[in-house]
Amino acid sequence: MKTDAASTPRPTLRQVGRELGAVVADVPRFVGAPLFRSRHLRWGATPAEVTDAMPGDGWVSEAQYRTTRAITIDAPPEAVWPWLVQVGCLRAGFYSDDLLDNLAHPSATSVIPELQHLRIGQSVPMSPGGPSDRTAFKVASFDEHESLLWAKPDSTWSWRLTELSGGRTRLVTRVRARYDWHHPFDAALGVLLMELGDFAMMRRMLRGIKERAESLASGVSEHTDVVTASVWGPWARAWLGVLAWAFVNGGLHRAYEPALGVLPAEQLSNATLLAVVMPWAVMVERRHPLTSHEEALKVGALWGTLTVAFEFVGGRYLNGDSWRTLLDAYDLGAGHLWPLAVCGIVLAPVVARMWRLARTSHQRAQERSTS
Repeated sequence: MKTDAASTPRPTLRQVGRELGAVVADVPRFVGAPLFRSRHLRWGATPAEVTDAMPGDGWVSEAQYRTTRAITIDAPPEAVWPWLVQVGCLRAGFYSDDLLDNLAHPSATSVIPELQHLRIGQSVPMSPGGPSDRTAFKVASFDEHESLLWAKPDSTWSWRLTELSGGRTRLVTRVRARYDWHHPFDAALGVLLMELGDFAMMRRMLRGIKERAESLASGVSEHTDVVTASVWGPWARAWLGVLAWAFVNGGLHRAYEPALGVLPAEQLSNATLLAVVMPWAVMVERRHPLTSHEEALKVGALWGTLTVAFEFVGGRYLNGDSWRTLLDAYDLGAGHLWPLAVCGIVLAPVVARMWRLARTSHQRAQERSTS
């Protein structure tokens, strides 16, 4: 059965907001991938898994990009396999950054029966539009519940499922790609996608498969990532409140700067920014609770990234500030406190969660003492 943009439900604004938050959270991994390339090429994999043979190893000669990654899933191979079979752009998606690889259509959170029919030569679309030999993988081989190989002329993508004790699965995936410089545009695009984009999106995909398979095995209808991801939209929108206050705070800054002087006014402005951001985070966290300190820190990283990005883009192209002026704000030695303000913005969701937990604990203690 064909699945395309016309038959796939259009994403809602809330879903797009969550997806945008997920992409922003992955920005450090996109940008930092070349810095820890040797590590992320074998993310989650043991040395033995990196050297073990896998289907398709000899298909692409002189591959410049070779990666083996792995994850352990608390579900049997039978619960993992269906999620691999239905992968594809505008099919079930890639369980990764849907905004980037699935036209913002949310990846499937259930097994789709009509996408479970696998055959040799079947296309695995990587982008919208009609599949072609250069843009779509094809199923080259498979052994049900054990291995799956996708291939196209310049790359292979293989999967191996190994059953472990306790009904678990070790899922290993390997990508081998050659940059074909006879087609410079395709090669340059390949370098960009693989060297910057592959790690963050593969990491999210492996975790997405893990969560879905474990939910399937336990009979849970909605996987953990869908529940957790619901905070990204509200918290991304809540950052607009931070932005609004930043504009008001900037106007106040300009008003009192002549009386206080440039540096003291800047320091006061940083303090008043945090004086509002912290209680704002407490209010948002009360309505959209964060489930862990790790999640709170990820949301804080989202706020910090958006803040710094807006500072540089807005400062440079709206205010006309020079890059030097923008970078000077980060000089703690000269008395500039902006780096501390950014850290405060990043930590605001963490502090908000701790505040809620402390209040809840205190209220329970009071209830016990009066009962």
